[in-house]
Amino acid sequence: MAEIKENRQSLEERDFPILEAMSLKMKDLILESFEVTQIDNSWPLRYRMNYKNGEFEWVFSAMGSVTLRIAKSERYRRNPPPIFYLSVGKYAGKYRWEDGAAVEIPFSKEVIKEKVNIMVDMLIQNGGVI
Repeated sequence: MAEIKENRQSLEERDFPILEAMSLKMKDLILESFEVTQIDNSWPLRYRMNYKNGEFEWVFSAMGSVTLRIAKSERYRRNPPPIFYLSVGKYAGKYRWEDGAAVEIPFSKEVIKEKVNIMVDMLIQNGGVI
């Protein structure tokens, strides 16, 4: 893990179009995987999702990140914590999706859906508000 972090490159302005394109591709993959309703069609793109008796919100940034969070909560009216988060990292000039711990996450419907299921189930099991 330490080796990967050492090789991570800083993102530059010239990376921005690539990040935006990757965010749009991830959005398409997630829209194919879950039933969602569009909330906002300007950046950040936001979609509502009813899932496992909870109401969630997907937020896609033009800067190469995607977040799933609780949509409505008295406890977290502003800036609810992420349930699921991915961002784009740059390594040796190549881009990849990774979680908050910089672990590469394959661009795959099955993998994304499985990871979302795990995180939502953990939230429910731990008495999270949904």
